[in-house]
Amino acid sequence: MNLLEDVVGRCENVAFLAEGGQKRVLSADHPDFGAVVIKHGEYRFSTSLDRISREVELLRTIDSKYYPTHYDFRIERSRREFLVIEERLDAVDLAAAGARFDTDEQILILLRHLVCGLSVVWERNVVHRDIKPANVLITAANEPRIIDLGIARFLNDASLTLTHALQGPATAIYAAPEQLKNRKTSINHRTDFFLLGLLTLELMLGFHPFDPERVNNSSTLVENLASGTYVHPDVSRDKRLVDFVQNVLHVQPYRRFRTVAALKSHLQLDPTTC
Repeated sequence: MNLLEDVVGRCENVAFLAEGGQKRVLSADHPDFGAVVIKHGEYRFSTSLDRISREVELLRTIDSKYYPTHYDFRIERSRREFLVIEERLDAVDLAAAGARFDTDEQILILLRHLVCGLSVVWERNVVHRDIKPANVLITAANEPRIIDLGIARFLNDASLTLTHALQGPATAIYAAPEQLKNRKTSINHRTDFFLLGLLTLELMLGFHPFDPERVNNSSTLVENLASGTYVHPDVSRDKRLVDFVQNVLHVQPYRRFRTVAALKSHLQLDPTTC
C-alpha cells in the first residue's frame, strides 16, 4: 500500500482535482482534518524533495488567513514518494473570478490584500516566484488566498537551481525577466513585485498585457516579458494603480520599488495592520 492508498482509505468523498508532472491532487473529507486537499507524487531528484520540504516547513510556521493550513507531510524514501495534506479552501482561482474585479477600487483592494499576504513570506526572506491566476484563490468575500510555494526562493538557504540553467524556476508566461534569464542574484522581493504588477495590469486590461497580438509585434509573449514590452494602462485610470504598474514592470529590478515598505507606502497600506 502506497502513501496515497493509506490516506484515501480513511477519507470520504474523494475526488480527483488535477494532475501534472509527477503529482496528483485530490479533494477529500478527512476524519481528523475535515475538508482537505491531498497532494501525492514522486520525486526523481533530491533537489525536488528539498523544494517540497522547504515549502511544507514554511507553511507549518505560517498562521495567516492568506494561506491554507498545513496538516500532514509524509515521505516514503524507498519509493521516492511524498504526500502532503492541506486545508481545502472554499474559493476559485483568479482566472475564474476575474470578472468580480471590474473597477479600479476593487483591483486596488485585491492588490493590497495580496501585498499583505505576501508580506508574510517576504518577512521570512522568501520569494514566492510563482504568483499567477492559478495560484491566487478568491473567496466569496473577494479576498485572496495564496497557494503553491513549490518554486519559492528561500534567500537564507542555498539555491537549488543550477547556475548554468538557461531559465530559472518559473511559469514562463507569468515570470519576471530575471527568472526567464536565470539571474539568480537578482531574485528577491522585487521579483514578486513584478508578478503582482503583471496580475494587476491583466485585471485592468482584461487580457495578458504582454500578448504579442495586443502589443502588435512579432515576438513571443515570453520575449515580450524579457524585454519589458507590454500594453500600458490608460493614464486616466486610478493613479495609484497606473504608477504601481509602471514602476514594478521595469525589466531591471533595481528600478522597481526598493523595499516592501516603499511599496506599502505607495498603496497607502497601514504597516501596523499588514
